Amino acid sequence: MTVFQGRIFVYITQVLMLVVGIVGLREWKRLPVPLRILESYILFMLAIVIVEDILAHSNIRSLWIGHWSTVIELLFFSLIYYYWRPNKQYGKLLWSAYPVYLIIWIIGKFTFEPFYYSDVYSGSVSQIIQIVFGGWLLYSISREHGFEWKKDYRFLVVSGIALYAAASFFLLTSFNLMLTLPRPIMRLVWTLNLVFIVIQYIFFLRGFLCKTPLPSK
Repeated sequence: MTVFQGRIFVYITQVLMLVVGIVGLREWKRLPVPLRILESYILFMLAIVIVEDILAHSNIRSLWIGHWSTVIELLFFSLIYYYWRPNKQYGKLLWSAYPVYLIIWIIGKFTFEPFYYSDVYSGSVSQIIQIVFGGWLLYSISREHGFEWKKDYRFLVVSGIALYAAASFFLLTSFNLMLTLPRPIMRLVWTLNLVFIVIQYIFFLRGFLCKTPLPSK
C-alpha cells in the first residue's frame, strides 16, 4: 500500500461522507428525531475532517481533536440509542455508562492519556459502550414482530455504529503494537479502517433512504 493509494482511499471516504451528509439534509424534513441526530453527527464529522485537513497541511498536530470528537461522538450515538431504547433499564444503564466514560476521559487527560497522545484507553471504553448497547438494541429490534432488517432504519443505523465500533476497538487496542510494524503494513491497517468507515456510511445512507414506517409501540 503506497502513500498515493492511501490518499485515494481517504478521498473516497471523505466524498462518501459528504454524499451521505447531503442526502441527510435533503431528507431532513421527513427524518425522525434519531436520524436528525445522526445527520447532525455526520455534519459534525465533516467539519472535523476539514479542520484536520487544514491542520495537516499546516504541519500542526491534531491529535487533540480526536480526543474531543470521541466525547461528542459517543454523546450523539447515546442519544440515538436512547430514542430507540427497548425498555427503561436500557436507558438507565446507558446514561450511567456515559458519565463513567467521561470520568475516565477526564482522569486520562491529566494522567495516562494527555492530548498529545492518541486516546487509546478512553477511546476503547467508548467503543465498548457502543458495541454492548448497540448489540443489545439490535437483539431487541430483531425480536419485534414483522421485523425486516432491510426496511428497518433503526437496525441499519445501529448496525453501522456497532460494526465500526468493533473495528475501531481492534485498531485502538493494537495501536501501540502497530507503531512497531513496517510503514506499508501500518498503511494497510489504516486503509482497512477506512473500509469500515465506508461500510458504516453505506448503512447510514440506506437508513436515510428507508421510507418504511415503523410499527408503533
